[in-house]
Amino acid sequence: MSKFVVLLTVYAAAVASFLLYDHLRVRNAPAQGVADRAFLDSAQSSDAQVRKLMAEARELLRDEIKATLKNVDWRLARIEALRTSMEEGLEATERTATEAGQANYGKLEAMQEEVNAFGQAARSLADLQKTLTALEARLKEVEERPAQVIREVASAAASSGKKTAEAPKAVEPKIPILPGPARKSPEVIKAEIEKARKDIQSEELTVLWGAIEKIRQHRVLDAVPRLIEIMSTFREELGRSNAAAALGHMQIADAVPALAEALVDKSDLVAQQANKSIRQITGYDSQMSPSARVRERRTIRGRVKEWWRANEAEVRQRLGQPASGG
Repeated sequence: MSKFVVLLTVYAAAVASFLLYDHLRVRNAPAQGVADRAFLDSAQSSDAQVRKLMAEARELLRDEIKATLKNVDWRLARIEALRTSMEEGLEATERTATEAGQANYGKLEAMQEEVNAFGQAARSLADLQKTLTALEARLKEVEERPAQVIREVASAAASSGKKTAEAPKAVEPKIPILPGPARKSPEVIKAEIEKARKDIQSEELTVLWGAIEKIRQHRVLDAVPRLIEIMSTFREELGRSNAAAALGHMQIADAVPALAEALVDKSDLVAQQANKSIRQITGYDSQMSPSARVRERRTIRGRVKEWWRANEAEVRQRLGQPASGG
């Protein structure tokens, strides 16, 4: 705005100078027309003439500042765009920081629980070690005591000439044996398999979870395509992770390519479970870090696929699963 005022002032000074010069020229040149003298003479000039002069001055001024105003408008628009972009960047940064903080907080809680569990296990092991040491000392004392008594009884009998009674035989304590898991009848197993085949088509996680467990428990091979589909497309990460775990537990060689693709799943839980299942099926350890990012997991996926192309026949032969999926 200050530039506009300066330009207007300069232009007004130039117009005033031009009018003064023209007035002096007309006064010094009497040969010119009467109309021109009358137009420049303030006593004879009309309001229309003044307005005409001002309109011409404004038109000239508008042409002069048009380019400047256009440049100013462009710069203002550019500043507004930069401000909007900066606000969006700040919002994205704040959102990323919040999500990272929440994720790190969850990981810290999990690590704290693991540390507490390790501490409890260490204390339990220390108590167990003390108990074992006391039992070992007591056992050693008990082992040594009967031999001494027998020697004393034998020497006393020899000196008295009496016939000693036979030493009682040691009676082994009866150790109770816990009963094994109850065996299910074939009818019950068949009913569970049929129900699992039906429930595994559901899109509800609560229904799908139990069905996947029964499929894994009874090794229902005709449900393997559905497990691969769940691992690849199910909306909840717990469902995808559970399907990957079942494929690894069942050691399905046909699932290795799909498990390799699951290494780049958006969920770290699914990616880590897929890596574990690949190791269970093939025995190949990809050395994937528990905190591996998507870029690192893409590289590992390529290594797994390359290794599988070279060793697929050997793995299938070891598992007894031909390439046809039998």
